Amino acid sequence: MEQFQIDEITSRASLAVIEQEWRVLLESSRIPTVFLTWEWVSSYFEHYGERCRPWILLVRSLENGALLAIAPFSLGVVDRIRPFQIRELSFIGSGYLSPDHLDLIVRPGWEDRLAEIVGQYIWRKKKLWDVIWLRSCSAGAPLCGVLNRQQRRAFSHVHKVICPYIALPDTWSELEARFGKNLRRNIRRESNRFFKEYGDRVTFRKICDISELGHAMQQLFELHQQSKIAKGKAGAFGDSLFREFHLDFAKKLLEVNQLCFYLLEIDGRAVTALYGFSRKGTTAFYQAGYDVSLQSYSPMRQLLVYGIQQAIVAGDHEVDLLRGDDEYKFRLAKKSRTDQDHLIPVTIRGFLFVLLYRMARYCRSVLAKE
Repeated sequence: MEQFQIDEITSRASLAVIEQEWRVLLESSRIPTVFLTWEWVSSYFEHYGERCRPWILLVRSLENGALLAIAPFSLGVVDRIRPFQIRELSFIGSGYLSPDHLDLIVRPGWEDRLAEIVGQYIWRKKKLWDVIWLRSCSAGAPLCGVLNRQQRRAFSHVHKVICPYIALPDTWSELEARFGKNLRRNIRRESNRFFKEYGDRVTFRKICDISELGHAMQQLFELHQQSKIAKGKAGAFGDSLFREFHLDFAKKLLEVNQLCFYLLEIDGRAVTALYGFSRKGTTAFYQAGYDVSLQSYSPMRQLLVYGIQQAIVAGDHEVDLLRGDDEYKFRLAKKSRTDQDHLIPVTIRGFLFVLLYRMARYCRSVLAKE
């Protein structure tokens, strides 16, 4: 029977040593998400390293030392109930940055076996944290099942996160034919009205040059904040650390040709921005923003349609619209997958926190219905 060795990476200095192994294992795995790439992980600790520390598990074959799995965790403190300190084990970058589809990075064929090994190891080390909070965990991820079996499921909290996506055919006309008659008519009508008003002044373009990335990102930040505030929401890019992280992350993705960042411009001025990533045949759109004075033209949907068309041209098989309740996502996407947030208490303090968390969510849901 195969035997395994588990090593812990608990410092940023130690993390840097495994960069190449991380890249090779992720490339060989079945995971398409950009949220487990080296670019994401390294950017996270560069900008959020004061809030947490790595607790990454490397599972190796005891026979030949081959790396078979990476458990990409961090140790931090839940900061929403100060001055109480609730120690949490979580996926790297989850919570603050709202990534989706997180999981262990595993060599294909070993997923179930190594999830069991990692789950047992986590439980043996449970004195290090009060709760295990695996947010945005891919639905059906074996690790969550293992941990819930080790802890009585009745005490855990599971929250579902819907992520719409579009399975892409070979051509835009094939995809358009899937849309309802009203949606096809609205897309064409909005486009015709927009071009009738602005004509040759309109430009759709992709950001491909590092020299223009900084300015384009600033335009994204401003348009995102403007469109969110108009809806009575705070907007993610109001936080300076969040902006700095994405400036760095976008630069790294552009360098490896995985950035999908589009602008819709009038007279060279961005009126809509769409920020996303492309990896292993999947384009994922993460954040967007638009000039609210042009809302009647549905500029967000127009730029998203352009982004989908570009993904088809590139030969991608899927556009992932990630989490979010924006209406335009569900009008275009007829399919969705479900991520799950698993909150598992370990200590007495952890049990009390989960109880309070459940009560708070219940109260918010009741108030939202009134």
